Amino acid sequence: GMGTTCTLAAIQEDTLFIVHVGDSRAYMVRNSEIHQITTDHSWVQERVDEGSMTAEEARFHPNRNMITRAIGLQRNVEIDVMRLDLVHGDLLLICSDGLNSMITDEEILAVILKAQSDSICADLIDAANEAGGHDNITVVTARL
Repeated sequence: GMGTTCTLAAIQEDTLFIVHVGDSRAYMVRNSEIHQITTDHSWVQERVDEGSMTAEEARFHPNRNMITRAIGLQRNVEIDVMRLDLVHGDLLLICSDGLNSMITDEEILAVILKAQSDSICADLIDAANEAGGHDNITVVTARL
């Protein structure tokens, strides 16, 4: 019953391609605003989508780590594929749920805006650990 998540990015010229399954996330920071560009494949996200739970309730729900799509659970898995146009100065952030389950999107953005380019990942991991660090925390960024 073990599975894993995957969020993969590929850049070709001024286009970003994302392939995603699970509850790891990709965010885009543009013009000092953060946008989640993937959708979690989780039980709580399905409840949020249907309106029976708020996003804030989902962050702390006991079933928040129950993913509905993952690599390794079934022979075939449905993946999300998306394409985005890039703008000079965009910052792509890919992270495991260990980051966004500990600090909010607004806190993630605040850390990014305050950090030096070469310390963004370390600063985000430190912020998540300071908030409790209950899960593994993986962070990758690319300034475009």
